[in-house]
Amino acid sequence: MPFSTEETRASPAGQTRPEVPNGWVERRFEKRYSCDTIPALVRIDGDADSTSGRVLDISISGVRLGLDSWLEAGRSATIWFGNVVATGEVRYCRSNTDRSFDVGFLLSDVLNRI
Repeated sequence: MPFSTEETRASPAGQTRPEVPNGWVERRFEKRYSCDTIPALVRIDGDADSTSGRVLDISISGVRLGLDSWLEAGRSATIWFGNVVATGEVRYCRSNTDRSFDVGFLLSDVLNRI
């Protein structure tokens, strides 16, 4: 789970993590940047098919995508968006009221395609 109401530890710089809606406390130390208009493509390692979606936000260590399909947490994936190819792990998948899913990825490698 990416947020916790009990987690209020200080960041390495001594600052507390920012509050997010519904009283949750952000677990990331890095700032998130909203990017709701960037199309993305995701392929889970070992699967033949890719899933399209959009980048909702990004930080130095992770990315959150909006997808129409559920992805299992713990699976490794490759993500393409803009000029970027990234690999990482699905950390969570949350359903939304409109039947879409917010999927968080912990990034392990990021390459800029030229």
